[in-house]
Amino acid sequence: MKAKVIDINHRNGWVAVQLENGECSIFEPLGGYSIEVGDVISGDINFDGGLNAFNHSQDESMDIITEFSGLTLQVAKQRLYP
Repeated sequence: MKAKVIDINHRNGWVAVQLENGECSIFEPLGGYSIEVGDVISGDINFDGGLNAFNHSQDESMDIITEFSGLTLQVAKQRLYP
């Protein structure tokens, strides 16, 4: 499933994305990957846990841990900045 990066908390490294179905997820990249707001990411980001995702905008494969999934946009923005 594809998702668009909607916000990044640079303090804790969490990235919020909005999936094609409108739900939002928050993940933590496990490494020094280049991620920017507006990037398109694909993978099973709608499930909690570790996985490999692909950043189409940066042409980069990356390991991530999905911290929260199945969120509304409002809840994602609240959880991104604890």
